[in-house]
Amino acid sequence: MRREAPGTGDGLARDVVRLASAQAALALAAAGAFLVFRDAAAAGGALAGSGIALALTALHARRVRLATRATRSRPGAETLVLGIGVFERFAVAAALFALGIGYWKLAPVPMIAGFAVCQVGWFLAGSLHGAGGTPRR
Repeated sequence: MRREAPGTGDGLARDVVRLASAQAALALAAAGAFLVFRDAAAAGGALAGSGIALALTALHARRVRLATRATRSRPGAETLVLGIGVFERFAVAAALFALGIGYWKLAPVPMIAGFAVCQVGWFLAGSLHGAGGTPRR
């Protein structure tokens, strides 16, 4: 059976699903904690912050796919594609935080906490699996 190269095809899709699953579980845990210890509004803020993290994960996966394609046609172009992705994610995060805190009047601390907890998903998803996506024992 042929294995996909990292960042391509089914391998990338599997990695994104694993990461998004870890982030979604952490999002629910953060929202649940805010619901128990504060109130529903704080839980909603945590979910909004977590949603921002999940949106950035999707943008990152899209950029990795584009960078992989760019490498095939123009070696070296992937650096520019990924660099643009950094600024894209920063701008989207800033805009969504501004929208949530400024327009929707969500509590900033739960939003930031939900976002931060979901970022742990990056490390959690990576630490649970070794090279090539095989589960660690």
